[in-house]
Amino acid sequence: MYRLVFGIFIGRRTADDGRQIDRWKKTASNNGRFKRWLVNQIIKKKGKYNDFDISPAIRQTLRHWATELTLRDFNRIKKGK
Repeated sequence: MYRLVFGIFIGRRTADDGRQIDRWKKTASNNGRFKRWLVNQIIKKKGKYNDFDISPAIRQTLRHWATELTLRDFNRIKKGK
């Protein structure tokens, strides 16, 4: 079944949506393990948030989940350390 919310097509909803959303939160959200791991690697290597030579595979994983590390994310996660 496809849903239309406020005139915006949001795609097909399934019983598996909750599990997939949970996976995204744990993997690529603002508190996801891959963003935190990437920030730790950047700090360890004394690099910049947009140095794509640091952890290209992790950056690609984040892209697969339709997100990337921004300066705002980097500063927020770094500050929390």
